[in-house]
Amino acid sequence: MLNISKNINTIHLSYSNDLSDGGISTAVRELCSNQKSIGINTSWITIKENKKLTFNNYLRVNLKELNPKILHIHGLWRCPTRIYKLYLKEKLPYIISPHGMLDEWAINQSKLKKQIYWSIFEKHSLNASSCIQALCQSEVESIKKMGLKNNIAL
Repeated sequence: MLNISKNINTIHLSYSNDLSDGGISTAVRELCSNQKSIGINTSWITIKENKKLTFNNYLRVNLKELNPKILHIHGLWRCPTRIYKLYLKEKLPYIISPHGMLDEWAINQSKLKKQIYWSIFEKHSLNASSCIQALCQSEVESIKKMGLKNNIAL
């Protein structure tokens, strides 16, 4: 087993860990498992299992207890990206993985709602992130098409 560092604490944030909610749950589960196998302390916090009104406080408590070096946000259009100012206040670098949610077909679902959310939250959250992780080259192109200039990891 390769041991990178016992001092690296990572928190993954997503909407749900329920496999019926789609591929993000599978991707995060596998990523956490792989990170743990190389010695990274990994935690996964989800919104669905916590009341939305208390999620900010719940996350604040976990940030203090777990002392992460980095946050990894999975997906867009939900609470983890809307509370990006908390991460900035805590001086925590964060990565966002859109998981295809900036692809044209996804943007066109509930388009007006997403245009509003984009201008209020998502654009700012993504611009403030340390890096955006793309799943494939077409997602890199979708990210660039949205006008984002961040580092993109493929």
